[in-house]
Amino acid sequence: MTIYGKTLLMISVLDMMLTSLGIHFGFIEEANPFMKWHLKMGGILLFASVKILMTSVFILVLETIWDKKMVKRALLKKYYFGAILLYISIYIFSLALVHKDIFI
Repeated sequence: MTIYGKTLLMISVLDMMLTSLGIHFGFIEEANPFMKWHLKMGGILLFASVKILMTSVFILVLETIWDKKMVKRALLKKYYFGAILLYISIYIFSLALVHKDIFI
């Protein structure tokens, strides 16, 4: 696995852990309706599994394309950087929405 895939997976696992702990201890609520449904139907284990699975499938596709050299690696690096920046941006934006008093 490339360093880019490992970085994206690490960010996803960290997000899943912090979100799961926050939900478990009642500090936060899940805002994403899709993920909220999984949390309601299967609890924290299903929630965490789906959260990691979604990122893992995306990484698997990119890593396969990387290994098979189907696209130039420079372009794949841009996709990875874009995905990493998007993931972090959405995470920070959602934190800012939940904790408006801290960010204003």
